[in-house]
Amino acid sequence: MTDADEVALPGLPSSRQKALRVRIYGHSRAAALARTYGAVRRKVEAARDAPGAAAAGARAAWAKIRTAAESAIGKERLHLYRGELWTRGITPPPGLIISPFSEADFDRLSTHERDTLLESLDLDVAYAREKWKRGDVVILARLREKPAGIAWCARHDVWVPELGRSLVLLTTEAYIHDVFVAPQARGRAVAPSMLEFLSRELRARDVYRSWALIGSDNIASARAFEKAAYAAVADIIYHRERGAVEADKVTVRPPDPEALRLLGLQQQ
Repeated sequence: MTDADEVALPGLPSSRQKALRVRIYGHSRAAALARTYGAVRRKVEAARDAPGAAAAGARAAWAKIRTAAESAIGKERLHLYRGELWTRGITPPPGLIISPFSEADFDRLSTHERDTLLESLDLDVAYAREKWKRGDVVILARLREKPAGIAWCARHDVWVPELGRSLVLLTTEAYIHDVFVAPQARGRAVAPSMLEFLSRELRARDVYRSWALIGSDNIASARAFEKAAYAAVADIIYHRERGAVEADKVTVRPPDPEALRLLGLQQQ
């Protein structure tokens, strides 16, 4: 009889496949940050095998984790873009028609046309009328006669909820606060085409500079503005500090003088 310690044990099963990792999170900001961090780490690991596509995904995910981290500590970051309203001759997609769009134009639409417009562009009637009444310049894009996009531009001092303050515009300046492209029209250069059309409209009204604030994780919007000859000039960091007395702070980095003037801030 052979002793037990003399019997060779069979080898344990092995696999090159990575083990499945399970994480359970709550609904707090810290939990959201942990989920985002986990997603970034998985994308970074995947980049080792497919460095091209996975690396691009990891960069986009990193922007999200930074935004989530700043949100968790009461901080938001926006990119401030400035355009001198030059045009680059962007070629619009075939069938794209862009034109100014006033409240009177909206009221002339049939019930069916209005419902289609509201649904396609996720448009709220009360919001739209409020912006028309304050004098916003609005343009509408149609792709093969279907609503494709809309852009809103303020001509006077405008309140920015994301910063809790008003922007101070000169008479020769404007602020583009909403650019929306219908889901079925995305990826066809609709947004850059609208921005270039808007540049010509504003110059015809003696406006020679325009501003826009874009979320740090909104890569698609940043690319659209850059294609339309806008340049990022500063990061606007909004701190929400809560203690015995609630206080908010806006920081401009780098401290661009025109950006500071726009935000009503002194030289930092």
